[in-house]
Amino acid sequence: MGVRVRIKLEAVTGKTAYVIALLNSGAESERPSIALPMEIAEQLELDKLKAETAYSEEATTSVEIKLYRDAVKCTLIDGNEELTSTILDVAVAEGLTEPLLSDSAIDALNIEILSFSKGLWRIRGENKIRRGM
Repeated sequence: MGVRVRIKLEAVTGKTAYVIALLNSGAESERPSIALPMEIAEQLELDKLKAETAYSEEATTSVEIKLYRDAVKCTLIDGNEELTSTILDVAVAEGLTEPLLSDSAIDALNIEILSFSKGLWRIRGENKIRRGM
């Protein structure tokens, strides 16, 4: 099933998007980051920013990505409640079908995954258990 959460992305361009993102513990990154499909990157007008060309190593291949450093403020949302926020780098790659939060982004948002198969998570240090989207 995987764990998916609702987040608000506020880009340095002034644009905002609300999306459902998959918590991808297998996506390792030194800095908190999110991988976005091109459509969401366009909605946030990230193409107006300077991007670095980088490569993402995946299980069987290497993919060229556009990397925007410190490009969005990401706020974790549960219902109408804003829980935690952090600044993220954004990786944009062709063919991506949904937003993916990296391992370091998951940590920066203080998310503790309790069950991948049941989609259960909580904020580190809290008792309230939440169900993914």
